[in-house]
Amino acid sequence: MPFVAICRRCKHCILEKSLAGIQVKLHKHFEEAHGSEEPPNPHPILLDWEDFENRRVMLISDYGNLIEYSTRIFVSKDYCVAVITHNDYQLWSDRTTEEAFQYFSKTYFEEVKF
Repeated sequence: MPFVAICRRCKHCILEKSLAGIQVKLHKHFEEAHGSEEPPNPHPILLDWEDFENRRVMLISDYGNLIEYSTRIFVSKDYCVAVITHNDYQLWSDRTTEEAFQYFSKTYFEEVKF
């Protein structure tokens, strides 16, 4: 299942096909973008399914209808992670981080302040 992560420090979006992949990319992002002297909170980035909470989000189907999607999200002080649909992964994996941030922050993390 695909995932999205958003850095709450700089609004950078990361899309990956697995939870292990998102953890590696998040770790790399924080080292490269924010330096090893400012590790993310919590650190190290070791996410487990017990860390995630259930959430329902509204998505637009291929036919333009609103559908309710049950997902799982994790929110920390420095980053957010959510399980996303395969359709969203394919649609957004080639877009800019700003476009992706606008979509995912409103769709999957609407209650999170960035």
